Amino acid sequence: MDVQEEFSRWARFGVDQDGIKYIPVGGLCIMAYLLEIKNNSVLLGILDGDGYADFLRKEWAIYTHREEIWRDKWFIPSGFLHFGESPIQCAKRIVTKMLNGDVENLKLYDVVSFTQPSKYYPGYHHWHLCYIYKPYGLKFTKMPWFKELTYVPLDSLMSKDIGVAGGPVLKILGLVRE
Repeated sequence: MDVQEEFSRWARFGVDQDGIKYIPVGGLCIMAYLLEIKNNSVLLGILDGDGYADFLRKEWAIYTHREEIWRDKWFIPSGFLHFGESPIQCAKRIVTKMLNGDVENLKLYDVVSFTQPSKYYPGYHHWHLCYIYKPYGLKFTKMPWFKELTYVPLDSLMSKDIGVAGGPVLKILGLVRE
């Protein structure tokens, strides 16, 4: 299937009357992100994928075996939605389980949708659908699966510095450069 043919399909997944299941061949990720910005700095972490590989894979579906997506890269607090989970529920789960925190309010900031060539299925594109939430009154604790969790000045960041699809998200939002 060529790329143009792939993009001409409907974004509708399930079983039709003929019993055919429609899935994006190159994959689809639906994620929630917390975009916490203070004083022109964004909350980012460095993951401990060596000490907490099983936890990050099982709890957050981070492919720790694909080191190029996380090692020595900043990570925006984010996660994949559980099947049937709403984006706001996922954002709340990020606050409570990933950051061991609390928040007064979460507001939808933006929704970003983009594709990239699939690393697993050459010739196809992987689709990212990202719900970005702005937390208000966020309080958090640096948990041990973060080597570092801090506010990083936006003007010092480039898209390539941020892992697990976070770089393209911040670039699309106009917060970092290529």
